[in-house]
Amino acid sequence: MPPSKHQKKILNRCTKKTKDPTQKLLLAVCWHFAGRVGDIRQITAQDVTLPMGPNTPTKITFRAGKGAAFCGPYTIMAALPHDVEKLLRTHIAIRKKGPLFSPSEQQTLSRSVNGLDGTYDLR
Repeated sequence: MPPSKHQKKILNRCTKKTKDPTQKLLLAVCWHFAGRVGDIRQITAQDVTLPMGPNTPTKITFRAGKGAAFCGPYTIMAALPHDVEKLLRTHIAIRKKGPLFSPSEQQTLSRSVNGLDGTYDLR
C-alpha cells in the first residue's frame, strides 16, 4: 500500500529537518523498510542485497535488534526509489565493514526528528 498524504507529509518534514546526507539516507531506509532506527543502524554491507536489474527489490537481512532477538535473522524486501538506492549503493561502497550507520548518526537523527513536535519517536 502506498503511503498516505499524511505519511508523506511527515516524511518530508523529517527529511527537511535533517541536514546530514547520511542521516537522510538512514531515515529513508527506515521509512522504506518500516524499520526501527536502532535495528537499521546495525545492518552491515553484507546484510544488504542491492537490485541487479529493474523491478528487483532491495533486500535487507536483519541479524540484530529486537525482531531478530525474538525470531532469529529475517529478510525484508522493498522497492526503493532510484535516488535512495543509488545513495545506499554509494554508502555501502564507503562503509564496507561494520555497521552502515553509527550510533551518533542514530542519536542525531532521533534528536532532529523528535524536535519537530515531540510526536515522532525514532528509537
